[in-house]
Amino acid sequence: MRSLVEMYLDVEAATFTFPDVLEKILKFDLPPEHLFNVFFAFTTKYIPKETKESAQIYDLFRLLLQYHDPQISSHLDSLKYSPYCYASLWFSTILAGSVDDGVCKALWELYIEKGDPFLIFYMALVLVINARDQLLQVGLEHRESLGLRN
Repeated sequence: MRSLVEMYLDVEAATFTFPDVLEKILKFDLPPEHLFNVFFAFTTKYIPKETKESAQIYDLFRLLLQYHDPQISSHLDSLKYSPYCYASLWFSTILAGSVDDGVCKALWELYIEKGDPFLIFYMALVLVINARDQLLQVGLEHRESLGLRN
């Protein structure tokens, strides 16, 4: 592992900021000669360069969510939950920090197969839309606790 990180830091002239990604890759039992290539591909091609709060990826994600599910997008906005609040870990780790190893491996195999760096947007949409009912309840429960009606 140390040699992998050192090689990455030499090639990228960067500081190490991807421990979740590296941890998942090491669990996949890849041959040592493939470890660096997979890690390098994920950290340079698939993980967005900017994941700080003001990054444009969150504006793009909000637009995609507005298009695919305007109600949940509006609901999250009304609760003042920006995409950064709920999706930053998804984008910055390509879901490594949010899903178990088996799911992560399946999703990453899809990433490698498709070679599409924008796939994370659609995966994030699936996560939000699949949790739609629970997310809509969040506001309802809060309103009821305040004694308000729709």
